[in-house]
Amino acid sequence: MISVSQFMNGWSINNFLTNLNKNLNLWGGLLIVVIGLIMVIVAVVKIAKGLMSGHNGQTNWVLNIVLFFLGGALAFGGGWSLVKGISQGGSDTLNDLGKIALPYLFTLF
Repeated sequence: MISVSQFMNGWSINNFLTNLNKNLNLWGGLLIVVIGLIMVIVAVVKIAKGLMSGHNGQTNWVLNIVLFFLGGALAFGGGWSLVKGISQGGSDTLNDLGKIALPYLFTLF
């Protein structure tokens, strides 16, 4: 039988938050892959519908092609790691702009 002290020694807030982070990354990644697959399916249906309509309906070809490639990138090109990489690039750009723009702004006032 496990005593309370043995149980509490194996548990810590750090372990809990680490495991929570791992699980949320996994679930978030799977959700992004599912969203990417849905985007690809919708794009294929809209493109096929546009090709078969015989110019009777409106089809936004650029939007459908972008939807297809973006969904493919999310579903098959990395999913969560792709989103994290894009957001890290945006963060780096904003940090670099802040280092350049803030000293300039302080000289104006």
